[in-house]
Amino acid sequence: MRPLPKAVTGTLPEGPAYYVDPSKGDDTQPGTREKPWKSLKHGTRQLKAGETLVLRAGTYYERVSLTRSGTEEKPITITSHPGELAVIDGGLREFLEEPAKSWEPFAGGAEGEYVSTKSYLHLDDRKPPRQFLPASWEPMWGIEDERPLVLGNFAGSMVPLHGYRTVADLRATNELWKGDKKDMRDDGLYCGPGMWFNRETGRIHIRLAHHQLEGLGDRAYRGETDPRKTASRDRSRIWR
Repeated sequence: MRPLPKAVTGTLPEGPAYYVDPSKGDDTQPGTREKPWKSLKHGTRQLKAGETLVLRAGTYYERVSLTRSGTEEKPITITSHPGELAVIDGGLREFLEEPAKSWEPFAGGAEGEYVSTKSYLHLDDRKPPRQFLPASWEPMWGIEDERPLVLGNFAGSMVPLHGYRTVADLRATNELWKGDKKDMRDDGLYCGPGMWFNRETGRIHIRLAHHQLEGLGDRAYRGETDPRKTASRDRSRIWR
């Protein structure tokens, strides 16, 4: 169980301040405390040096790029409202809010394998690489198509879901490394609850099967295996 963020008390920086509220705001409003904006993306684009953007409590399902800069003397500040907790979640909100409608059993897959009810082909939209970073080694080995594009975690504990490179690993019953890479490619290696993205269909596959290794003890996963039935604290948060 990982510690979850908590609201903190404090004071806002001096200077002009604008407000964003994901539930009560409207981006056509002036962004004041009484009439806040709705989206973080809109709010960040209005900021100038020395100004503060105050986020009211709630979850912001947005992928935000910061395009404004402050100065050493007049920094730009983005902060939660004192005593409130604002969460920026760039994930796919349907998996957290409506898991029963987001997953369905996958016919012909492994026991306990589910697949997303929608297709997310856009997750594979990538520009051709112009340079390779030291950690981006997949293209060098000709396995760029195995690079995980979808990741996630259990929403209530922040424990990550494993990002599987191959469907063989996701579906494996084996949990031991017992050969060379070629052998393991055929047998697969199950590493616990996780996901695999099918680039051909755009569907996300998930499997929450229990661990079988006795040596894991109380660290073995023993939670719900049907992602549609997970309690709110165990629901899957999915992002790319």
